[in-house]
Formats: sequence, C-alpha cells, structure tokens
Amino acid sequence: MIEFYFYFPEIGTFTCYPATINKDGFMVTSASNVSSITVEHEIVIKEMNTINDILSSGSEEDILNFLKTQNLHNGKIFTFSTIYWLLVNKELYQKVLKVL
Repeated sequence: MIEFYFYFPEIGTFTCYPATINKDGFMVTSASNVSSITVEHEIVIKEMNTINDILSSGSEEDILNFLKTQNLHNGKIFTFSTIYWLLVNKELYQKVLKVL
C-alpha cells in the first residue's frame, strides 16, 4: 500500500491527474493508471517523536524544545537538513544557534 498526504479543503472523492514526463513542451509519456483519491478526515499526529512529526504539526517552540531535549545524533529522529529551510528566518536561526 502506498500512502499520499495532500491538503484538500473538504471530504470527498477526487481524481488524481497521472504523472507525466515532458520534454521541450511535448509529452513523452504518462502513467496509465488514473485512480481517485478519497479524502476521509484530517490526519492528526498525536505523538511528536521525530523532527518530521514536529515540522508537520508543531510550532517554532516545539522545534526548539525538540532540539533542547532530544538526541540530535540519532538519525532516525533528526537530521539537520530537514530544518535548513526554516533557518532563513533570522530570529529562528539565532534561537537554534543558541540551543546548539
């Protein structure tokens, strides 16, 4: 089974446009299996054990608390590359440096 996570504004069944490959503006090929996606409810992460859990539903304060309390050498729960994009925010960058 393959799971996909997307934002949909409402519950319902939606057709998913198949993946395509284009070169120089011309379609080379596309996936032939077009299926529908059924949106049932909002997924709520109750436990925030990894940095990815926190990035998907936590706050800036949750991120900083995670950095303070977790083993950042454990690659199963944290890699620095997952937060690089957040560090363009100067204030957050300085807070992260202070924690480290």
